[in-house]
Amino acid sequence: MRRFVKLALLVCAVAMVFAAVSAASTKKYAVHSTITKSGHTIAGKLSSPKSKCIKNRTFTVGYRLHTPGNRTYIVTSDASGRWKVNDDLSGKGEALVDVHIGKLTISNKPHHKRVCKAGHAQKVLTF
Repeated sequence: MRRFVKLALLVCAVAMVFAAVSAASTKKYAVHSTITKSGHTIAGKLSSPKSKCIKNRTFTVGYRLHTPGNRTYIVTSDASGRWKVNDDLSGKGEALVDVHIGKLTISNKPHHKRVCKAGHAQKVLTF
């Protein structure tokens, strides 16, 4: 009788583990950004296999300058993932431009979680 109870408990425990693993499905999508410069504008475009990860996404763009005056901007991309910052950095020399994109949960339905992963891009630009 004790063996039967132990066996039944073991079977239930194994079944619960398999049910939990198969029921919880999380899909993660990578997000990347380009960084370009044109005149006084720093611009870029977010890319991801999931369009919800790039539409109207808010993130930070920061400059690290050799001279005093490091700057950070909060930027929002448009519907196609394009973003830009207008800033006159003429004569400032080189700047390390950092784009930090935070993690975003786009769907949190039971058993079907969708997450846009955090992203990061850096590029040295000359002004």
